[in-house]
Amino acid sequence: MNVPMRNRFGGIAAVLGLLVLASCADMGDELPTSPPAASESVAPVDRGPQDFGPAIRAAERHTPALMQRPGVVGTGVGLDEEGRPSVRIFLVHGQVRDLPARLDNVPVSRVVTGNFVLRQDRTARARPAPIGFSVGHPNITAGTLGARVTNGSQVFILSNNHILANNNNASIGDAALQPGAFDGGSEPNDVIGTLHDFEPFNFDSNNLMDAAIALVNPNDISGSTPSTAGYGAPSTNTVTATVGMGVQKYGRTTGHTFGTVAETNVTVSVCFETRGPFTCARSATFVGQFTVTDGSFSAGGDSGSLIVTASGNNPVGLLFAGSSTRTIANPIQVVLDRFGVTIDPTIPDGNGGPPDPDPDPTGPTASFTDSCSELACTFDGSGSTAGDAAISTYGWTFGDGNSGSGATVSHTYAAGGTYTVTLTVTDADGLSDSASRTVSVAEAPGEGELGIQQFNVSARTQGPWRRADVTWSVSHSGGDLASVRTELRSGTTVLDAQTSSVSGGSASGEHSVRTRSGAPDRVRLIVTDGQGNQLIEEKPVSF
Repeated sequence: MNVPMRNRFGGIAAVLGLLVLASCADMGDELPTSPPAASESVAPVDRGPQDFGPAIRAAERHTPALMQRPGVVGTGVGLDEEGRPSVRIFLVHGQVRDLPARLDNVPVSRVVTGNFVLRQDRTARARPAPIGFSVGHPNITAGTLGARVTNGSQVFILSNNHILANNNNASIGDAALQPGAFDGGSEPNDVIGTLHDFEPFNFDSNNLMDAAIALVNPNDISGSTPSTAGYGAPSTNTVTATVGMGVQKYGRTTGHTFGTVAETNVTVSVCFETRGPFTCARSATFVGQFTVTDGSFSAGGDSGSLIVTASGNNPVGLLFAGSSTRTIANPIQVVLDRFGVTIDPTIPDGNGGPPDPDPDPTGPTASFTDSCSELACTFDGSGSTAGDAAISTYGWTFGDGNSGSGATVSHTYAAGGTYTVTLTVTDADGLSDSASRTVSVAEAPGEGELGIQQFNVSARTQGPWRRADVTWSVSHSGGDLASVRTELRSGTTVLDAQTSSVSGGSASGEHSVRTRSGAPDRVRLIVTDGQGNQLIEEKPVSF
């Protein structure tokens, strides 16, 4: 579907008898939003072999009449809630009345699916392009590259008519873009191939498939999902879908998902033009299809995905539509036979698979240098490297409670010491990285403050001696202590003194001073730094 026609082609009815199929082209806000019916459950399949013959015959006999009932969008054959083969009737809503409980003595179960619409990121451009990447005709939005197929001499992309052939509106030879136009693909730079053949939609009789192939250069397409995503390469051996079969797919929008085949022998009415949420103005009927649950298996943009078995990667179907509860697929062998091709798992680059479509974004790497002189430092983060996006901010913390910004910053510390500095760089995409390192700074010799933390005096008389015992603890914020002197004084007269040489930023010790003469009345403590600066404190004493 092309972008201008979004309102016209709101959905495709699935007649699984389904009435409306969710287009697997990217349909933005047209994607189904109804929640799965609370009453539906997928029946267990571990009850041993089941005979679906009576259910298949009943469905084939009664589907034409059932499809004429308002609100019925399809029929299929599956297991009911008790695990019995049954005819499943698919409904647009839960208010459809007067449906039979049995058909030809076969149980009937109601399933509210909502409308089914065609499905259309693995959105990057890649050569070789892997299974699951965005592809499409220039006049539609985007869908999924389903598989690499070959007729023995040529290589093709396999996808849907509504992806490569624009709902019958394309001409043979039209361009196939990778990525699709919705994902930024344009002519001529993103042309990966040309439309080679497609099965036209018939709006007056039954359809078997929604399929098309585009001729490509074998070196431009891989036969595998990306080497780090998806299920790898599909097997060349196809299998037929059976109720309860575990399956998987890798598609443009929802990527790698797993599901379970819910119904086979499905007749579905795919709605190409809607009027309101429940009315289809133009539809095409598809027969012989199968469904996959649950509703999260695919979304808009996944059309064209190859559905393979959960074990063995055997191709089962070509995804083309869905609703809020089911995905619809064409049996793959019918599609391959129509075009005379087989699955080709060749990986042309020989490196184990094409690049990851969703690589983790590369963020910046923080790095910085420092240069400090005494208490002043300069920090340079210009050596930090950008990732996918340019670095937009540089944030700094200096380890002393302060912060800054800019590729290169200066900061002056209040005191000497060791600090942890952290740089955080953030790029335009919001990705960030941090780097930390420690810096040691010191005040210049002679700079800094002297301090006396402890100055205790104990005075006593010992025979003829008058003695003062002094305990002291001192500091220098610049780490430049030189000496500590204790004096026993009488007024201005020094009666006795003791001096200790010290260094660094702190020191502690004890002095004893005494005299036999005079009348000592005070003790003085003198702290001196390397530049001769002094801090003096006195305490009175009595004997």
